Amino acid sequence: MTRFRLRTVGLLAALVVLSAGWGFSRASAQGPAVSVSPLNAKVGAVSKVDVKALGIGAPGLAAWTIDLHYNPELVTILVCGAAQNGICNAHYNDTTVRVTGTNIAGLQGDTALASIGFVCKAAGEGSLEVSYDVLADATIGAPQPIEAKLEHGAVACTTEPEPTDEPTEEPQPTATPPGSEPKLPGDADCNGIVDPIDAALVLQFGAGITDAVGCPDDADVNHDGVVNSIDAALILQKSAGLF
Repeated sequence: MTRFRLRTVGLLAALVVLSAGWGFSRASAQGPAVSVSPLNAKVGAVSKVDVKALGIGAPGLAAWTIDLHYNPELVTILVCGAAQNGICNAHYNDTTVRVTGTNIAGLQGDTALASIGFVCKAAGEGSLEVSYDVLADATIGAPQPIEAKLEHGAVACTTEPEPTDEPTEEPQPTATPPGSEPKLPGDADCNGIVDPIDAALVLQFGAGITDAVGCPDDADVNHDGVVNSIDAALILQKSAGLF
């Protein structure tokens, strides 16, 4: 009888371990994603949505440039707060919020990258759609692209609005910076030093907050012809002495 009980207990323990492992495999199989939460509010009310990176594995998320697209006839943006020391341009253009940032250590798991406040302008239904221009991991010296699925959010605005004046907003310019002679890779501000200030300038340019950097050829650290958050990640890695 004792031997039978021991075998039963051992079998149950094995089943628990296997079922736990099976559940973990299912969660892991879902893979990375970029998501935005749904918006439900009355006309004139403020509602917050979160932009997140989900299911990011090792070595983690090091650079991101994510766009949130909305219908300006249905909602208007009130405020945008970036997390993880990123930058948020609430008025990248008339229909888009841009969130960009970099993290030298790499963000793993589920991470909120921005919280954005919208106000419903008119009653109706629509969507908030996310896309990414850059999503790269924390591989030292050569961040690798991360393929992620997109999880959009629904919009539901209820009741009729009170008459309001249409807001007038000017989109930030996003012109390509003029060329320059490369001198010191990573030295975006041309001061002879590669430091986190250069990374910040590159992020500001990538978000469309500034229209140029002082030394664009040096800002393009990976020489792919684009100055973006991957270059900012490389600048931080270099300034930290990782390569």
